[in-house]
Amino acid sequence: MTTISEILSGARRGAGTAARIPGAVLPAQAYELLQKAPGAKLVDVRTRAELISSAGSRQHRDQWQTYPGSQSNPAFLAQLPAGHG
Repeated sequence: MTTISEILSGARRGAGTAARIPGAVLPAQAYELLQKAPGAKLVDVRTRAELISSAGSRQHRDQWQTYPGSQSNPAFLAQLPAGHG
């Protein structure tokens, strides 16, 4: 069983994701974090076009890149609810 610290440490290094994106976690890791840390929040960074399902009330849905065009959303951090940015 993986600890919260191990998952987050790997995420900081980009370990476990195909694109090696620092901060990214795999779906199974995200689920495990949500189970082990009741105060955890899921920030879904897919574009509106990519959003096809919901993870429930602990999910936040502001785009970090816009669709179409894949332009960075300069207001992304400001759009996150307090304590999530």
